[in-house]
Amino acid sequence: MGPCSSIRKAPDFTVWINHFKNEVYRNWLMPQAVLLGIRGHVDLEFTVERDGSVTNLRLLKSAGNPALDKAAANAIIASRFMALPSDFAPPQVTMQVSFFYGEGPQG
Repeated sequence: MGPCSSIRKAPDFTVWINHFKNEVYRNWLMPQAVLLGIRGHVDLEFTVERDGSVTNLRLLKSAGNPALDKAAANAIIASRFMALPSDFAPPQVTMQVSFFYGEGPQG
């Protein structure tokens, strides 16, 4: 055995993350306010359980417009995520995501 034999390979989240992004984008419906020129961004935090279900969804930063906040939260709630990778040991993962409406990540 070589010197690297005891190093464990990190779980591969590539397929999981791609599915996550596709689900969120599919379920992220633009509110009328965006079409009227309202801008802003929403930061959310939530936990994904081993089976892919979402718990503990909370608003970290409001866009200042309830319709934008609700559309972002609904994108997460309506999505069906895959179970976490089998080689990922923890029973859950906590994630933070930002939704940008008419502005870039720097504001």
